[in-house]
Amino acid sequence: MQFTNVDQKIAGYTAITDGPDPNYKKIDGKWENDLDPYVAIHRVAISDEYRGMHIL
Repeated sequence: MQFTNVDQKIAGYTAITDGPDPNYKKIDGKWENDLDPYVAIHRVAISDEYRGMHIL
């Protein structure tokens, strides 16, 4: 998890998982490549107060 702070206020949040994620063990379908490592972007959020300021 990564929080972005501006003037000691939380302006944004990201959640990125490096490596196997238990949520992906059962999926409808299959990965095209099961051997290479991957990174999954789960969430990206920005406060309305900072939208459009290109801070994340």
